[in-house]
Amino acid sequence: NERLSGFTNNKIEIDANISSQFISALLLIAPVLPDGLEIELLGNVSSEPYIKMTLEIMRHFGISSKWNKNIIKVKKQKYLSTEYSVEADWSAAAYWYSMVALSDNAAIFLKGLKSQSLQGDSIIKELFLPFGVVTEFSNTGVFITKEYEELPSTPQILDFSANPDIAQTIIVVCAAKKANYKFTGLESLRIKETDRIQALQNELKKYNIDFFEETKGIYKIEGTFNASAVPLIESYNDHRMLMSFAPLALCNNKIMLSNPTCVKKSYPDFWNDIKMCGFKIL
Repeated sequence: NERLSGFTNNKIEIDANISSQFISALLLIAPVLPDGLEIELLGNVSSEPYIKMTLEIMRHFGISSKWNKNIIKVKKQKYLSTEYSVEADWSAAAYWYSMVALSDNAAIFLKGLKSQSLQGDSIIKELFLPFGVVTEFSNTGVFITKEYEELPSTPQILDFSANPDIAQTIIVVCAAKKANYKFTGLESLRIKETDRIQALQNELKKYNIDFFEETKGIYKIEGTFNASAVPLIESYNDHRMLMSFAPLALCNNKIMLSNPTCVKKSYPDFWNDIKMCGFKIL
């Protein structure tokens, strides 16, 4: 029986600067459509590594594709059944990098992360280096340790257009560490689980931090982080908001977070895991 019907054209145009999730969803069904699918990406491509990861995983299961400039073509094909080892999630690892960055002394082993990763978020191992977080790979995962910080003395720009899922985590760390960074590539944060830019502005303000758009598309942080504050951080029903702010407990020994169960969307064991590292959950 047909499960998909109503497709009379195998060509589609999609705004590529909104979210890669729509593009990945279309790519996954493309091989089983009557005539495959040709996707024309309009505008600047947001989160390109996620699209490449989708195509690479499809290739593993027997699906060929062609990506030429702004057009991706996938012919009608059959998925092949084969074994696949799912690596650990680098975007979830970012919260642990954050904890190490905010610590004076720390060493953590994260199982299942690979040096040669399909995940664009693996860039965190470079982004956290100035915060003194050093990554060492083993056959089964990574050791991350706190060493000497070398934060920039002049303003540097971090572009999250390819890696929006780690933006909140790094922005919060920058606020706490008074790091001299500005941020761009945040457009897609407006349409995530919540308006993440507005949410960051609201919650960082509780620590005396202003997060604002300095010039079009470029955001910066101003203010002195109030480490003695113990505000209630709203979740906005956004898993990444809570997990990005939770490490701030290391700055003042306490933080209050609303709706903690929302982390189950991507990391259901988050609270149990940080308890194992000595955090007290009340």
